[in-house]
Amino acid sequence: MAYKIPSGITDTSITSTVADVVVGPAAPTVVTGMTLTPGFGTYLALFNSEFNSIGTDVTAQAAADLTALTADLAGLASTGTHAPTFGTETIGSGVYDVTGAATLTAGATLTLDGGGNPNALFVFRITAAFSTGALSNVVLINGADAANVFWLANGAGSTGAGATFQGTLIGAPGAVSTGAATVMTGRLLSTLGAVSIDSTTISRPLTTSVITTLGLLETFALFTSDGQVTNVGVSTVNGDIGTNNGTVLGFETATVNGTIYTAGISAFIAEYGIYANGALIADSARPKRNDGTERFDQTIAMQTIATVLTGQAIDVRVSVDIGTITTENRILTLIKEQ
Repeated sequence: MAYKIPSGITDTSITSTVADVVVGPAAPTVVTGMTLTPGFGTYLALFNSEFNSIGTDVTAQAAADLTALTADLAGLASTGTHAPTFGTETIGSGVYDVTGAATLTAGATLTLDGGGNPNALFVFRITAAFSTGALSNVVLINGADAANVFWLANGAGSTGAGATFQGTLIGAPGAVSTGAATVMTGRLLSTLGAVSIDSTTISRPLTTSVITTLGLLETFALFTSDGQVTNVGVSTVNGDIGTNNGTVLGFETATVNGTIYTAGISAFIAEYGIYANGALIADSARPKRNDGTERFDQTIAMQTIATVLTGQAIDVRVSVDIGTITTENRILTLIKEQ
């Protein structure tokens, strides 16, 4: 395959050090000047740039995000109440207030029905502790998403042995824990108290919640603002783990598909990508990160093949999960297939 440089659109170069600043978390943002509309054809796209980055104190920010999240959940208008005992029943979306210590009966199946709305929100605000019995189940149907299910307890929160659970369980304040062999899609969070799991599989939701104040908590499966995070047995954690004031113990026997953060760790995670007609080109993304697991230099170089129709653009975008990135001297070059 041969390429030639088409007249008039060979490259665009920005050399000013007064450059784009993107602060995480942020959706992919087009880098200023890095957009070309070359006309119909297939192109070799080359991008080179320098950047500067500033890390964020991850656990301090997560603790602030948890404070904001609990305040937002507490401030939502109530749509109804529920008795302290949950049994085998089906509940539609809403914000439910529960007075007193609440339980999900052992062996019961609680079904949360999204009614066909993938943004259906379920919030259960409990004035005391919340627990689920052994072998109990929380099931989602009709578009309900664990990312939009929240259990806010003014006290401890726990799941029983062998339970299946959906949603983010928050002790505000209070310790949160799972019983042996719990399978959970969601998060365990505490504003003040320990977070502990036992032979548990817990996976943070991969979709973004309609509650936008999660911030950095989006990446966490286990987090406490003040307390220990512990594991017993063979567990699997799909998501980050952290404490802003305490220790993380016992995860040597666990599989952790995420990063473990303790107080004072600054991190930076971002990603550049080349887009054609607004869509990321497969395999063009290049992550840049420093979370204690990988070091990076201060340059980025990418190349890919892009095909566009007349009037469609090729551009470079950057997204940030954690920290701040400043994109400086950069150049985007397109070479057309002959």
